[in-house]
Amino acid sequence: MTVASPEPASAAAGPMLLPPEDVAARLAVSRDQVFKLMREGGLPYVRIGRFYRVAAADLELFVRERRVTGLAKIPVRIRLRTPRGS
Repeated sequence: MTVASPEPASAAAGPMLLPPEDVAARLAVSRDQVFKLMREGGLPYVRIGRFYRVAAADLELFVRERRVTGLAKIPVRIRLRTPRGS
């Protein structure tokens, strides 16, 4: 008799559901920032009892949708200096 694994075959790459602390570590942001993203609807999550989890696939999609290429899209703040004594 074969017992099925509770995780899919692709689980070798990591767990299917990630706690907010792991999401924060992967995004290099604070745990509070992860909860803010979840609360504002930007990051989909699953609630299991009192625990919050983010699907690894949703996290990958979240990052992929926000990927920016090229430095031209980075806002630049230029501070103009006025000559002293003018």
